Amino acid sequence: MLDLQTLREQSRLALRQLVALGERGLTRLALRGVDQVGARARVHGLPFIENLGRITVGDELALFASPVRSHLVTGPRGAIVIGDRVTIESGVGIAAEAEVRIGAGAHLGPFVLILDTDYHAVDDRE
Repeated sequence: MLDLQTLREQSRLALRQLVALGERGLTRLALRGVDQVGARARVHGLPFIENLGRITVGDELALFASPVRSHLVTGPRGAIVIGDRVTIESGVGIAAEAEVRIGAGAHLGPFVLILDTDYHAVDDRE
């Protein structure tokens, strides 16, 4: 059983480690569902990421997920490929059942939706 002093020391150590992570660590945490992240990615806020396929991000991504969360979602066979120097503003939604590619230098404004699916089966006529 931990005494109060040991618990305080462990809490201080955990806090120092969290602070040491800084922006880079928070970016990694925010993008933990992404398969590959390039250098110097920056994330503001906490995006919603559901990666059942593959998501790759190039260098110098700027992803804004505040005040409205941005979404990156792939289906089991889907892929989202984001190039270098891409800016994604808040409220953006990107969903892929097959593949969505965002080219280098693209700037996606607030509330843009990019989908390669309507989430219905091909044979569903309704």
